[in-house]
Amino acid sequence: MSKKVALVTGVGPGTGSSIARRFSDGGYKVAMIARDKERLKSLEDELEDSKGYSCELRNQEYLNSTIDNINVYTSRLAMGKYLAEKIKKELTSKELFDIDVVIPIPDTSRTSAVPLRIMLNKKIREGFVKNRYIGRTFIMPGQKIRKKSVKQKLNTINKVFDNKNILLVDDSIVRGNTS
Repeated sequence: MSKKVALVTGVGPGTGSSIARRFSDGGYKVAMIARDKERLKSLEDELEDSKGYSCELRNQEYLNSTIDNINVYTSRLAMGKYLAEKIKKELTSKELFDIDVVIPIPDTSRTSAVPLRIMLNKKIREGFVKNRYIGRTFIMPGQKIRKKSVKQKLNTINKVFDNKNILLVDDSIVRGNTS
């Protein structure tokens, strides 16, 4: 008979690691997801029949990370350049001219928005203020609460939006709630 599999996300130094250990002790194969590759490797060595997967692209402080030999910062810059080229091909000259300002949302998309705005010769502005007391909305239990929390999490700076054509650069890759 094959073992049951448990997926544990957020395997950090506390609760996530403890949960992974409990599942392993209970006879489960454990798949673990976390930011810290070293911690994952250590737990893989400690726990029988476990495998760790490292992924995290959300926080600015991880721009210096390298995933599969690709620097996160360099890849985000390249994505901004690629997006600018795509926009130049897709929009008419008038539509390009009519863009008043580029706004990154959330703030992690700023790295991609900067080369985009340079290539399109547009201003970049902050258009949202983030409420730091609202947690990560993509992991909230239902779409209704996610939508409500996003409305509380991001507040517009109305002056930046007044009578403007805005190009938003959004790098929300999990659910796209901030869009």
